[in-house]
Amino acid sequence: MKKIFRDLKNTFVTHWAVGSDRATGREYLTSTLFALIVLTVSIEYTLYSSLGDLYWSTDTSLIATPRQAMYFVITTTGEFSGSLGFLIISYFYISIPLICLTWRRLHDFGRSGWNVLWIMLVEIIPYGTWLVILFMFLKKGDSGENKYGFPVNYDVSQNNSEEE
Repeated sequence: MKKIFRDLKNTFVTHWAVGSDRATGREYLTSTLFALIVLTVSIEYTLYSSLGDLYWSTDTSLIATPRQAMYFVITTTGEFSGSLGFLIISYFYISIPLICLTWRRLHDFGRSGWNVLWIMLVEIIPYGTWLVILFMFLKKGDSGENKYGFPVNYDVSQNNSEEE
């Protein structure tokens, strides 16, 4: 459990806008699954609070992304509610750290972070996102130092004192 919280803290607090480090596969998977849960809850909250009783009689099963939820609420109700603002804020709060995490994960393979643009194109394909997540999680990073630094090693104590 400590490792999960450490990975989430590293992604969303410490390195939320840093693209010059490396990231492990476990950190990538943990943060991506957490983001999926947060966005799903945000979408459902937005739909429920915007539509009210109409939410229970409307088929919202095909709404999977925040953009689809925003479009659906605006076309159904005709107004921009405060819950849509909550959805937009949560979407950006999740998206920016995930882009930086993908950038750092690419550095772990020795690839440039600009390859994230190609990954975004692959994610347009249906189920392409799941393939990207699976690849980024399972691909082993460079074991030694590459041009982006040393591999991430959380198991080494930060308070090592050499015995003399």
